[in-house]
Amino acid sequence: MAQSSRRSWIGIQPTAADGILSTSYAAGVTSIVLSNVQTWLTAPATGQVMVIVDGYNTEQVTVTTYATGTVTCPVTVNAHGAGCYVYFQAAAVPTLAAYIPVTKMDAQDNIAMMGDKGFRGSQASEYGVQQGMRIGKLSIDGDFFPDTAGYFLASLFGYYKYVATVASTSPTTYAFSQCNSAPANTPGQPAPILVYAYNPSNGNTRVFARAVASDFTLKVDPASLMSFSCNLMSYASGVVTSPTSIPPAFSSFTPVASRVATMSLAGSTSIKVETAEFAWKRGEAAAINTLQGIQDPMALFVGPLDLSIKAKLVCDSDTELNYFLKGTQNALKLTATQGTTDQVNGITVQCTKVNYNDANISRDKAYVELTCDIDAIANTTDVATGGNGYSPALVTLSTNGTGTALQYGTIA
Repeated sequence: MAQSSRRSWIGIQPTAADGILSTSYAAGVTSIVLSNVQTWLTAPATGQVMVIVDGYNTEQVTVTTYATGTVTCPVTVNAHGAGCYVYFQAAAVPTLAAYIPVTKMDAQDNIAMMGDKGFRGSQASEYGVQQGMRIGKLSIDGDFFPDTAGYFLASLFGYYKYVATVASTSPTTYAFSQCNSAPANTPGQPAPILVYAYNPSNGNTRVFARAVASDFTLKVDPASLMSFSCNLMSYASGVVTSPTSIPPAFSSFTPVASRVATMSLAGSTSIKVETAEFAWKRGEAAAINTLQGIQDPMALFVGPLDLSIKAKLVCDSDTELNYFLKGTQNALKLTATQGTTDQVNGITVQCTKVNYNDANISRDKAYVELTCDIDAIANTTDVATGGNGYSPALVTLSTNGTGTALQYGTIA
């Protein structure tokens, strides 16, 4: 019997600790030496479970003992090459940080297929195929929930500042900006996350490990809920133990309605903005493939972060048009929050300096509209406290009294 696609789900967990195999191992080994071991949240330890991420040959082993990068474990099932990625979790059954309601989830592995097409004196073109390099790709759309959006934003920006709730005064907040130095072992790169995708047809869960966001788009339209789309890349996926409860428990927050949003242009709130779209994109986000004897890349690397904004306005004057015509660079800010005092939840996007690249007048409706294409300009104001360097935008989530300092992973 066919299975309903609506039984699928996406879960996310910040990486606790990871590393790579220091050498190749045959099946049946009980001692594994790691290199490049990194503690992000919790150090590797005896009693944890190590997941060896190796595509179809992914497996989990219980850590009988752990000492300075050496893992002893029950016999492994599969052989694994040097450089193969591993991560650690508390137990065989993962306890995920969040399950995220989505309206679209496309989680696939891309494997290069290399055809042997050498001439052999016959009317045929392909005489054999071998697999080449591989990578995981995820494309996720959904309504905007202020608590779970932070996992994607942390993977995109790489740095955030946590401020705890002040009772009856202010909510918990997370301010995200560009990562320009931390973490020390991957300067300027976000900390990795684990994305889990459940497939009801097979009744199994696949992990897309060491995932990093390459872009994130926020859409605001008063006729609908705020929504987002996010693309991530990861190592090729593997089957792991599914969570105990299926379906799992999801966020208790409600998505933010676009109608609560306001936008300010040049420091003043405008009532003329009809729709807005904020599109963050990492330049040259790609796998770095090297000659290391395995199908997986050496690293998943993201370049500089840019923000493009498209805003459609009611055109009743030349004010916004003149920003484009005169080359005026000023501020832009989106505020979309609901609740009061310490129960506020939502998002703000602050761009201290933007440039209007284009402004097109449209007269195809009964009223005149102006569509503006805007780029955020990196500056030192839109940087989360404790961050450094330049960032094109400061994005702040408010989550009532919910969350902890390491809610979305670590940045150091």
